Amino acid sequence: MTETATGFRVEDTGGGIAPEKREGLFDDFGKGEGRVNLSRDVGHGIGLHLVRRFADRCGWGFRFEDIPTPEGAVAGTRFVVELVRGETGSKEA
Repeated sequence: MTETATGFRVEDTGGGIAPEKREGLFDDFGKGEGRVNLSRDVGHGIGLHLVRRFADRCGWGFRFEDIPTPEGAVAGTRFVVELVRGETGSKEA
């Protein structure tokens, strides 16, 4: 039997997340100090913390990854939530 999953992803086409900022990325009220573009910094720093906490409580997968360019640079960040739908196949008695 295998688990099946569906999910969604959100992509940010900003400058990506610096390696030294990744450890605290999901802390509550963390606003990603040191980002490349702070001109539109209007959030409260709680969104990623809440998504991560909700996904953990539901048993869902949640990860983030760089969006690479063909040249090997970083074109932004992708956040992925995987919603596990359960097992497929038949159970043998």
